Amino acid sequence: MPKRHLLPTVALAALLGIAGNALAQGQATFYSWTDLAGTDRTVANPVEDLEIEGTLPRSALIRSGRWEVCTRPGYRGRCVVLEPGEYRKLYEQFGYVASAREISGIAEDEPTYRRYWARRYRR
Repeated sequence: MPKRHLLPTVALAALLGIAGNALAQGQATFYSWTDLAGTDRTVANPVEDLEIEGTLPRSALIRSGRWEVCTRPGYRGRCVVLEPGEYRKLYEQFGYVASAREISGIAEDEPTYRRYWARRYRR
């Protein structure tokens, strides 16, 4: 292949790689009220403080990916893993959710309570 055709091919490959990474990224929407109502905040990146208009989320819609949500800012406190689905009463199920981040999976040595809660309350 001539060198002049190589540069556009490399640029196209890089662009497709970036687009592929963006498509693979998870997305979650957190709501200020139960039943997926109220002010919403959609995230695709880690969020150390999920406060929405002075309150913490009370429901969530996990559109894609697996999200670790924790009761304290900075991914501290009690944490659980949420899989795609609707969590209409997130506050009643897990307590306050103050931070969230997408994770790639649950390690084999991860405490089993995280797996239990993620399955039990998935709606």
